[in-house]
Amino acid sequence: EGIMERTQKQIELGKNYDGVVLPPMQGRPLVAEPYLPWASIQKRDGPKYFGATSDKFVLHHTGDLGDFKFRLDREIAMFHEYLRPNKVEALARKQFVEQVIADVQKTLPTAAIEVFGSERTGLASATSDIDLRLWRPNNVEDGSGQCTPLPPPPAQRKQLVKDLRQLHYRSFSRNPEYIAAEVLHSRYPLLSLQHRDSGIDVQIVLANDTTSSRNIVKQYLEQYPYLDKLYSVVKTMFDVRGISDVYRGGLGSYSIFMMIVASLQRKPEIKTAGHGLRHFLHFWTNYDTTTHGLSIQPMSEFNKLENPVMTEKAKAQLKNGEIKPLPKFMLSLQDPADPTNDLGRKAVCYKHIKATIIRLRYLLEYDLKVNTRYCLLGSLVGASYALNLSRRRKLQAHGERLLTEMEASMSVTAQQIREAD
Repeated sequence: EGIMERTQKQIELGKNYDGVVLPPMQGRPLVAEPYLPWASIQKRDGPKYFGATSDKFVLHHTGDLGDFKFRLDREIAMFHEYLRPNKVEALARKQFVEQVIADVQKTLPTAAIEVFGSERTGLASATSDIDLRLWRPNNVEDGSGQCTPLPPPPAQRKQLVKDLRQLHYRSFSRNPEYIAAEVLHSRYPLLSLQHRDSGIDVQIVLANDTTSSRNIVKQYLEQYPYLDKLYSVVKTMFDVRGISDVYRGGLGSYSIFMMIVASLQRKPEIKTAGHGLRHFLHFWTNYDTTTHGLSIQPMSEFNKLENPVMTEKAKAQLKNGEIKPLPKFMLSLQDPADPTNDLGRKAVCYKHIKATIIRLRYLLEYDLKVNTRYCLLGSLVGASYALNLSRRRKLQAHGERLLTEMEASMSVTAQQIREAD
């Protein structure tokens, strides 16, 4: 049982807790910073690791340190490129999505399924989970011919849960190509599974329509051209410490994205990812969440005690004592796609999150000041390389097998065409 699990139990019992700095998880093999693919100072000798950068991105020796702002921006750009799927990994992910969708449609031919989340918005890393939304087409119309972001009525939701169980039994639990298939019940019931050959995780979720939130994400990616790179660093910084696990009291991907946007809105002169990262850490180090919350559209601050972000029904229940208010220390961040959705309401470990942000800000600012570290992002995301190494190698190997099969198939087809002529 870890710190975050113990914290959840304390909150359930109505107890308070002190925030502590959450350390990164450790993988194997441990890789020295000069050999990290995104390090701005790299050693040319030694082993070549997965995702090694080309020479054009490498400052040749430790005496050629350069301006720390330039180095930070360069490392963020290189880290973003390292994190994204390469062509072979992208092929493996695309093929797996098509395979899962085909298997779903065999079992539920009248159901609809689509990719959503980071895979849809272009923010996915090579090892990101893939989210698929399952729904019944006749369940999403509001009478005007438009999709609605509202959840389905109870009877329709019950049928969709039955659909998930049917998929689990008929399509995935006994199929040797999949492992760890499990139906999980939460606010949005889902079927979680993993592809045996590639190691890719997929969630088939009974989510509401996400068109509105997807459009808003796209809007901010266009408004802040460096936002995708900044998000890659912040999300990974949280990932390696378990902070991005909603089920353990952390923050989800969408909430993290909007935390970044909220910080950038308050300093519009920021033009680079490096400046944005420093400001993100500064802003959330100093922001007091005990009395106020933040709105993104429109950009404003509000008294969260007097105006909690929730539905009118929930407000009435709160007033009548039917539900308990959230702890005062928790983050309140209004979803720009749904004014009744508080993006911080699940993050009961926020004190740990803030303590970690404070510590990481100190470490980064120190490294920038002395400007002697091989990798300026080392304290933030250095652990991610070893943690993801085996998964990326497995994904790469599967993608290469697919590519070989495709090339062989094309060769046979070409031979048949030549013989036919």
